[in-house]
Amino acid sequence: MPIGTISIFLESVRDVFHANQLTADEQKVIARLIDSARDVREQLQYRLQMAAFYEANSKPADAAQTFDKIVADFPTNLGVLQESTSFYWRAGLTDKSIGLYRDAIGRAQGQYKHDFPNYPG
Repeated sequence: MPIGTISIFLESVRDVFHANQLTADEQKVIARLIDSARDVREQLQYRLQMAAFYEANSKPADAAQTFDKIVADFPTNLGVLQESTSFYWRAGLTDKSIGLYRDAIGRAQGQYKHDFPNYPG
């Protein structure tokens, strides 16, 4: 079965498990989606889904650990930084959120450096 077909199948299964509140099975499917991703962009998408899954299922430590790893792998990705700082803030990790935001401003270049002052967080 081609990888794209596997992803479509797994996404459908994930949706069924989610709708039926089978959280352990949903988590396993998201992990499988991460492992079978076709490229880095798709893998990032599923890793962010895993972090959101943990947050939605009252596992903030697991979500924070997932975001920590994503930020370590993509320290200059604006979308990653925005999602991560927002999560840390919601999770009550305000110092971590502010620190990451401050670090990102320091690393920003070009137009992104000018966009940060306008980002509401």
